[in-house]
Amino acid sequence: MRDITRQMRLQEWAEQIEDWKRSGLTQRQWAKAHGMSLEGFKYRKRTVEDQAEELLGSFMSPASQIVY
Repeated sequence: MRDITRQMRLQEWAEQIEDWKRSGLTQRQWAKAHGMSLEGFKYRKRTVEDQAEELLGSFMSPASQIVY
């Protein structure tokens, strides 16, 4: 159950990040307009980015991770 809740939260946060990107506002302006602290917004953004990076890493085959 926790995994489903976490995924739903991450999806919501990812949608918020996309909304911010499309808005043309600064992070501070967007957060304030949505009743959120700048620190809270940055936490959500970092969490979404970290999750995306984790997912991308899990899709890479072992051979593609070799550094020459």
